[in-house]
Amino acid sequence: MTSENPGRTNRQVTLADGRTLAYAEYGVPGGRPVFFFHGGNDSRLAGALLDEAAARLGVRLIAPDRPGYGRSDFQLDRRFLDWPADMAQLADALAIERFDIVGHSGGGPHAAAVAVAMPERLTGAALVSSAAPPGSSNQGLHPMFRLINLAMARSSWLHRKVTEQTNKQLLNDPDRFFGQWARASKADGALFTGNPEARSMIQAEMVEALRQGIDHILLEHKLYKRPWGFELTDIPIPVHIWHGLDDAQAAPGWSRYLAEYIPSNETHFIANEGHFSILVNQQEQILRGLESGN
Repeated sequence: MTSENPGRTNRQVTLADGRTLAYAEYGVPGGRPVFFFHGGNDSRLAGALLDEAAARLGVRLIAPDRPGYGRSDFQLDRRFLDWPADMAQLADALAIERFDIVGHSGGGPHAAAVAVAMPERLTGAALVSSAAPPGSSNQGLHPMFRLINLAMARSSWLHRKVTEQTNKQLLNDPDRFFGQWARASKADGALFTGNPEARSMIQAEMVEALRQGIDHILLEHKLYKRPWGFELTDIPIPVHIWHGLDDAQAAPGWSRYLAEYIPSNETHFIANEGHFSILVNQQEQILRGLESGN
């Protein structure tokens, strides 16, 4: 893994509506382009977790901040289907005609939206530890995360308070924050203790997500729980679906739901992998899986 390099991680483009879109690059400049979409509490810096595999495989990994995250400007009332237009503009600015996409966690719905809206520009797609639409099974979700999801659904006030408290702990007592997560998922706990560099990267990218506060996070959390604005059955390209069976934060049942409704897919349910451990430990396999294209 590679530590943050400001020349690679603080890049930006100006979109047609005047918003700034920030992005980071990892892997090999000029390599096969793969756009990486971070999770709902994360930022562009999460792309660093795939840097080693990207470099080995000759991949140019481009990791944008979604609106309000990190250094990207906030977008009021955005929808999942607003994201493809941003990605088309970013790809055009970088002179990239076709590319792969990987969506991790909350980045999954955004990757699905891109696959629906602009399949002609995609050469491959992967959803890793992805969220799923309302109606999917919560089988495997840890009670701690069930409670957080319940707060999100029941009360805007409670949702804000829980999110504020969670992120306050991340900022002020990260050992406790990661310790609670480790108790929920043995696989992620093993990652945090056995790979301190990865834990440091996850902490840094999550802190970066809070650069502008939490309003963007609250908005995105609500998007997960509403109809997504498109149907999974409308995805016209093959999709690789990856999920760790020890993922306590994103229920494995969510990926089973995705596999049921995405017309063409290949599933990879991995034992003894969690929410982030699958991204780190299976990074090369995830990127290799995209090479076959559509």
